[in-house]
Amino acid sequence: MIRRLTLSQRLTLVFTAILLFCAAAACGVQIYSSNQYGNAMVQRLSAGLAQQIVISEPLLDNAGQVNRQTLKTLFDRLMTLNPSVELYLISPDGQLLADAAPSGHLKRQRVNIAPLQKFLAGSAWPVYGDDPRSTDKQKVFSVAPIHLNGELRGYLLDNAVRHTPQGGTIRLGRDDRKARYNSEW
Repeated sequence: MIRRLTLSQRLTLVFTAILLFCAAAACGVQIYSSNQYGNAMVQRLSAGLAQQIVISEPLLDNAGQVNRQTLKTLFDRLMTLNPSVELYLISPDGQLLADAAPSGHLKRQRVNIAPLQKFLAGSAWPVYGDDPRSTDKQKVFSVAPIHLNGELRGYLLDNAVRHTPQGGTIRLGRDDRKARYNSEW
């Protein structure tokens, strides 16, 4: 037999439910804000990497074609120094021209260039762009335009960063080993 609750018991249940809802909402907002802040900081720290590479390395030959030998050497050197670096040479319309990904790891051959242009225009961070290793995911990046004789010939995209929620995993380089994410970093 179900006993009818008194007014004070009903009020207690209502206030408890409201308190639990507010706590869950506050946790959700905190997690979202923390992820956004972390992504913005990672993007800020790696913002100049693509530009430095474009300045220091001849990615295109004099005819405007992809300099495959320079790219292979560059990609191998960077992957040795920092296995989490992912570099992609992209045409002005978003087509992937060259990459450092192992065979079979790319899931798309074209990326949306609107986020790249947004990043270059100085939009507020974080800016998310297509991840060539995923069909539907986006992540923060660094990008630099590649000009030859004053004409835009492409972009160098650096997807070096790995965003994971706390306690997630970070993919490390070519062999996709996994390491525990340390929330104290």
